[in-house]
Amino acid sequence: MEQEYWKYSPFGEDSLFHPNFDKNQKNKRKQNPKPLPKEYINALIVLDNEYRSQFDDTKNDLWTIFHISDLADYKKVKESILDKYIFNNLCLNHHGNTYSDSKLPITTILNIEYIIHIESVIKEVKKEISSISDLDDSYFLDLENKSKEMFNKGNGLKPNCLRAYFSLKFLIANISNNGNYFSLACDGADNMNLVKKLSEFTSNNISIFSNSNMTIGRRAPSTYAKIPYEGCILNSFLTSESNWKDDSGWHCYKTDGKGGGKNTVTKQDLWLYSTGKKIYELKTRKKKLEDTQTRYETSAQTYFSKSFEKAYTKKYTKEEYDKYCEPLKKKPFEFVPPKKISN
Repeated sequence: MEQEYWKYSPFGEDSLFHPNFDKNQKNKRKQNPKPLPKEYINALIVLDNEYRSQFDDTKNDLWTIFHISDLADYKKVKESILDKYIFNNLCLNHHGNTYSDSKLPITTILNIEYIIHIESVIKEVKKEISSISDLDDSYFLDLENKSKEMFNKGNGLKPNCLRAYFSLKFLIANISNNGNYFSLACDGADNMNLVKKLSEFTSNNISIFSNSNMTIGRRAPSTYAKIPYEGCILNSFLTSESNWKDDSGWHCYKTDGKGGGKNTVTKQDLWLYSTGKKIYELKTRKKKLEDTQTRYETSAQTYFSKSFEKAYTKKYTKEEYDKYCEPLKKKPFEFVPPKKISN
């Protein structure tokens, strides 16, 4: 009788005393697996396909790189990023107000005016959207129909822009408290109303970095001592000398978690690291870099370039490459390359 207690228990087969309790629970776990806890990462999202190779070439243990050709693909943003990760820091490599690959036939643009129009349509549809999981095609169809009633003489707002709005919003909302959003785009600081609007997307205290000049989206392949390498925006000044026209440099807008915040004009350039403990650094500079700054950047670019290591080793030897790197290893992030390379 005692052995068959489970038959009389209100818990039935879920009773702790069922002879197959452990086996039953194991089977249930297989049928209903618990979602894995989200991982905290530094996310770098690149939109332009031709910008991807620079990150493949860079020795990097700080950033998890994602390629999303268009933020209008909110399902991909959800499934490949937001369902799995929370951001310590988010870097978005894009063009000013543009959130799609520049080579796509249809461009996804979200300037301040368009965002305001989108939000007015959202208010009219009156559906609670608290996460990206609440979105579906029927909801966007409602938004499109409502926008046709409100804008562009019945043409409405662009469907891709409606979708990209939510991707951008929930990406920024996914940045953890005291994290950073680096908007790697041109002239992002020229419209602080847009920066303030982006700050409304988060309830956390974060810093939003935007450039008052044109930002380098991809460094051109280069050579050092006739040795080629890919080049990357990581480990680099993010404004070229030719584009340093506004001495206010990068702006840092610290949100208060309530839709407001305070902007700081740094008068400095931004440098993003790919390894080590530092994520970024603001560096004082003038339009023309000092010789020591140019050497610093060149040594960082070559030191972290996989293609440079491969080409150097092929031209000389692995031993010679190690000798080249030795001064750089002794003083991390104080790169001063040898003035001469043996022939």
